[in-house]
Amino acid sequence: MADTSTLALLSRKDREAVQQINADNAAAPKAGAKGLKSTLGKRKSDATTDAESDDESDWDLFAAIEDIPITKTPAQVRTQIRRLIDSGELKIGEFCKKIGVSNRSYNDFIRQTRGGDNSNTYIHGLAYLQYRARKGKKITTKRPKKDVDASGKPVAVDWDVSAIHLDGEDANAVEVYDTCDEVRRKVDAQLRKPGVTQAALMRAIKAQFHPPKSLSSSSLQNFRNKRGANAGATSDVFYGAYVFFEKMRLKEGKPKSAHRQRMEQEWPRGFDLKHGSNTSYICLGDERPQIDQYGKLSIVGR
Repeated sequence: MADTSTLALLSRKDREAVQQINADNAAAPKAGAKGLKSTLGKRKSDATTDAESDDESDWDLFAAIEDIPITKTPAQVRTQIRRLIDSGELKIGEFCKKIGVSNRSYNDFIRQTRGGDNSNTYIHGLAYLQYRARKGKKITTKRPKKDVDASGKPVAVDWDVSAIHLDGEDANAVEVYDTCDEVRRKVDAQLRKPGVTQAALMRAIKAQFHPPKSLSSSSLQNFRNKRGANAGATSDVFYGAYVFFEKMRLKEGKPKSAHRQRMEQEWPRGFDLKHGSNTSYICLGDERPQIDQYGKLSIVGR
């Protein structure tokens, strides 16, 4: 159970946001009008006749978080929120508005690898997931709509990079000049595009190995769940994704980013792929290891 009422976790700004959400809900059409449903967090074009199943006009954040039963861990809530966003049912901004949190709160929580009990996104997100469960609303697994051209025909995602060859590729030894966090950012950006699925992206990643690697479907999600410049550095997903995105950069004729150029300065021979964030170090006294934003190790406290 959330102690001394979960309302204590709310900042003044969050309280005002929740009050606005509840006011919007009070003014929204109720399920009694056939063919109508709540417009909170939805586009008008999404209106359908299944008002009874999709209507969320009775969603009350204050009521939902008061004495909320804690039925899922922060890690479980993170996973379900990611599935909800990946499904395309709600965009990140729409989800944040619905549960009354800022984008910063959302990002801080979703990028954590552990903990998060005191995050508003955890408590509010859990309340919303419980609300959906009570209404029997499942997270959809259907593919999002694809981009279409002027004639209305679907536009295929062009990921063919077979004509591009990188130094060291045949030996699976391409020098990497991105951090794990940067590759995760690129992965997330791809998965937000219409028509892109994790399965399709995994096929593109596996194809960068010689011979192609057999990677489990959960390996991409495991990599996305990590946080830190070198968190996931030993993962085949990290290496394969970097090679794929580097080929796409060359194919599209894009220049090197400022981050890429800085990485080349910090890692003249490529990023360390042998030591990840779970590496142990021997320190003396008050010394402790510290990894900077470029994945470089330093011993502080000397």
